[in-house]
Amino acid sequence: MFGFISVHLLLLLLPGSCTGSLLSQWPQHLSIQKGKTAEMHCYQNGMSNTNMYWYRQLRGAGLQLIATSIGTSDPTFEKDFKTRFKGTRSDLESCSLKILKLEVSDTAVYYCAASDHSDTNTCRAVSKTSRVLRLLEDRLETGFDNIYQHTRSSLMFAPFPKNLLNG
Repeated sequence: MFGFISVHLLLLLLPGSCTGSLLSQWPQHLSIQKGKTAEMHCYQNGMSNTNMYWYRQLRGAGLQLIATSIGTSDPTFEKDFKTRFKGTRSDLESCSLKILKLEVSDTAVYYCAASDHSDTNTCRAVSKTSRVLRLLEDRLETGFDNIYQHTRSSLMFAPFPKNLLNG
């Protein structure tokens, strides 16, 4: 069974005067084998917001907060995400999220967000590029090897019969 993840435009509006900031998330597309590690990066251009957040949205569910990073401190993870989720924040503009030992249940939409602080009076439009993370189950038991094809914006999983690879 294949799981597909798609991240769409996230627009965050807060009341007050408006300034804009572009949030970029990459790579745009990921396809990763079960048990491997996924890594996502987020960069804010135009503003140095103090707080950065990672969220996940499972199909048919609401947003779940994964982690919060204040200033340049590494993210603090919520209870359900402390074991296999890791993160770094090297400066005010960027942060990264790693999911270790991927499971099919990790298939979701992942979002990055940023704000000055939790009680702001400014309007900040935050948008981001889309991302697709596909967590694919291991196909070795069906006689396929896992071959990865990498392009500038996507990492795709392609199963090939073993006899084609060896012959």
